[in-house]
Amino acid sequence: MTLAVTESNGAKEKPNDEERVPEKELLVNIRRLTTIVLDKLEQGCKDGTLDQAQIRLLGSIGMRALGLWQETLNPPSRRSSRRLEEAAAQIAVDTAYVT
Repeated sequence: MTLAVTESNGAKEKPNDEERVPEKELLVNIRRLTTIVLDKLEQGCKDGTLDQAQIRLLGSIGMRALGLWQETLNPPSRRSSRRLEEAAAQIAVDTAYVT
């Protein structure tokens, strides 16, 4: 996604819809991941099938996923996009332990 600065007033232009497609897909994927993790946490707590370590792990993954969602909606800066990608990859690795 590229943002241009106009010379007249210095305001940032909004990116067009074509540039926002990957961002929309990322939001959908993060939302899906967050829903799955939180549903597993809720169901496991109700059924009593999760131990404390699993509850902490799912809670942590859920919080990180919500943080990614917030960062995607309100991107801090271009330099942070790499950190966002790394965090998403780490969540994917962490969820492999919970299945």
